[in-house]
Amino acid sequence: MSIQAPQPDPAERSASTLDGSTGTFGVTVELPWATPPLSMNDRGASIGAVRRKAQTAKTLRQAMVVLAAKANLPIGAGFVAVQLHYRPRDNRRRDTDNLIATAKPLYDGLVDYGLVPDDIPRWMAKPEPIIHDAVTGQPSAMWLEITGTEGIS
Repeated sequence: MSIQAPQPDPAERSASTLDGSTGTFGVTVELPWATPPLSMNDRGASIGAVRRKAQTAKTLRQAMVVLAAKANLPIGAGFVAVQLHYRPRDNRRRDTDNLIATAKPLYDGLVDYGLVPDDIPRWMAKPEPIIHDAVTGQPSAMWLEITGTEGIS
């Protein structure tokens, strides 16, 4: 599977999306993947499989930096909560645990972008991903809900 990272556009980046009156922000970042690119069920049964998984994780991480910039996320937030959402194309049984393999490189990409200094609990909460019911006539979709507070504390 080939995953393409969005291309950066420096003109679209602004310094902050903070609400100056409350010192908080909330952003939905639409992800360009219709299905999770990685799963906890992915097995690295061969060297080639391990390398492909590592390359996909790297691409997800780099793509998140670009997506964060396009979403005008602030740099140096005090604390954030980041939750992955997935609306599949059908209502087969799925485990939210399997989304963690996709979520982890996205969290790391937000750190690379500078949203927070690290993705440890001091700076970032990572609630369990949510799998929504499929909606007839709508394609599958993935997005991040990011809420946070202003300034590193």
